[in-house]
Amino acid sequence: MPEDPDGWVTNSARRGQVNKTPAPIVGWVTDDRGFIQLTQTDQPLDDAVRGIDPDPRELERTVDVAGREVQIYSSEESDVRDLWVVDMGDARLLFSGAGADEEFEELIEATVTADPLPAAGE
Repeated sequence: MPEDPDGWVTNSARRGQVNKTPAPIVGWVTDDRGFIQLTQTDQPLDDAVRGIDPDPRELERTVDVAGREVQIYSSEESDVRDLWVVDMGDARLLFSGAGADEEFEELIEATVTADPLPAAGE
């Protein structure tokens, strides 16, 4: 669980599904009134990208954030939001919402550098 970036407010947490598999989802309102949500899944990367919602997206570009490759998937449809994806090995992190690239990068850095929560029973 990442620390909230300065001025951001965590405003939602729920359990959703990715590829018909339970997945936690957390959302933030950014200090510029944007919104970004994080979904974590154990689904393989391609299945996660296709299974997060019914909207088709294609890999548009990659960027480096905190030493991690971030894949950015986009759609030609104007009402489909980009999906920023980080493969952490045992989990995939999927970020979407309405925010500036810098805001996505800020939340991704906070997430990939945070200590993981202990597993159930630890």
